[in-house]
Amino acid sequence: MTAKRGFTLVELMITVAIMGVVASIAIPSGMKAAQKSRTVACINNLRQINIAKETWALMNNKKDGDPVVVAEINEFIKKPPRCPLNGTYTYGAIGEDPTCTFGPTEGHVLPPGN
Repeated sequence: MTAKRGFTLVELMITVAIMGVVASIAIPSGMKAAQKSRTVACINNLRQINIAKETWALMNNKKDGDPVVVAEINEFIKKPPRCPLNGTYTYGAIGEDPTCTFGPTEGHVLPPGN
C-alpha cells in the first residue's frame, strides 16, 4: 500500500486564514496609498497651472487681479491637466491660486508659497 500525497483540510484552512489576514492588512494600506497618490497628482497639476498662468501673465503684461484666458494658458502646458478624481480646475485671476473642486473635501489644495 502506498501513502496518498496531498494536503489535509487543516493545512488548507490555515493557509486560507493566513491569506485572509494578509489581505486584511494590505488592502487598506493600498487604498490609503492610492488616495495619497491622487492627492499628490492633483496638487502637482495645480502647481503646473499656476506656473503656466504666471508665465502667461509675464508674457502678456498682466497684473494681479486681471482675468485669464484658459485656452492661452493651456498652450504653456503640453497636455491640459485633469484631476485624478475628475474634479474641475478653476484657474482664477492673476495673483490667485488655481483651485480644484475636490480641494475642500479631498485636500486638493495648492500649499502656500507655491
